[in-house]
Amino acid sequence: MKTRQEQIEYLKNIKDEDIDYSDIPAVEDFSPFKQVSNDIFSKMVSENLSWEQVCTILDDIEASKIKDRVSLRLDHDVVQYFKGHGKKYQTRINDILRAFMLAEKQAHNH
Repeated sequence: MKTRQEQIEYLKNIKDEDIDYSDIPAVEDFSPFKQVSNDIFSKMVSENLSWEQVCTILDDIEASKIKDRVSLRLDHDVVQYFKGHGKKYQTRINDILRAFMLAEKQAHNH
């Protein structure tokens, strides 16, 4: 049996035409994966996550698409800072809050 490193080296060097795709169903809908950032994808690969764990991540991303409209008072300089970085400043604020939320969740799960 090959070691994991040997398997990785084999996969790095295999030619496309030598890959047998016959038992792999075609993926018709790639939309769930469009929301996966490079950071999340790297985590999914580097931590050798199970398919169940990958699906959980994708489900969380899908759930995050639901937006609630809220009225929120922020300090003027905070808003100006985010607006100063271009369009979609509300998305950037949301992304920062999400990163904080996920870090908190992870800290409490360990």
